[in-house]
Amino acid sequence: MENKYDALIKLIQLFDNYSKEKENVNLGDFADWMKSEVAFSDSTDQFNRKNDSKNQPQEEIDFKIANYLMFMNKHLKHYGKQAIDSTELSSIEDFTFLNSLHESGSLRKMELINKHFMFIPSGIEVIRRLLRKGLIEERVDPADRRSKRVQITDLGVDVFNQVRPKMLQITKFLGSELSNERKNYLLMMLREWNKHHALLSENEKILKFQS
Repeated sequence: MENKYDALIKLIQLFDNYSKEKENVNLGDFADWMKSEVAFSDSTDQFNRKNDSKNQPQEEIDFKIANYLMFMNKHLKHYGKQAIDSTELSSIEDFTFLNSLHESGSLRKMELINKHFMFIPSGIEVIRRLLRKGLIEERVDPADRRSKRVQITDLGVDVFNQVRPKMLQITKFLGSELSNERKNYLLMMLREWNKHHALLSENEKILKFQS
């Protein structure tokens, strides 16, 4: 058991790590961050002791992370297909596009596609499908008449509201095995991870395979 001085040193180290990650230091946010950090550290130690992951090559760990992300994506799509069954939607992407337009209002077509990190032909196909079914509508962008903006229609809102409760049940079910502390830490990691790769994509820093 660590004494009070060891605990104080650990607290100072945690605050130092937190202040390096954040531009603006806030005591309340630090308390939430520390709670997630300590919970994650404890669970990581238990996981390492159980699985001896510290002795695994880093490339094997990276490969397993990618695999589990693909597995979770498949689980989400599997449940999502059931949620959109008997609706005007054909894919999870249809719903996520409606969700973005429901939250943001009108968007340029390329803004909407880029928001979902989709290839342009695939994104255009989703937009055409939603237009064809009357779930969204398009109009000329008044700021740039060469571009078109799309927005959700009343029918699209009805379909979105029909599917959204089911999607919320799915996301709750997928995270049901995780504590709130682990969810918060996972969210923080995924947000930073996504932010990093979104920046790379925005700057067109494409992965180049080594021969």
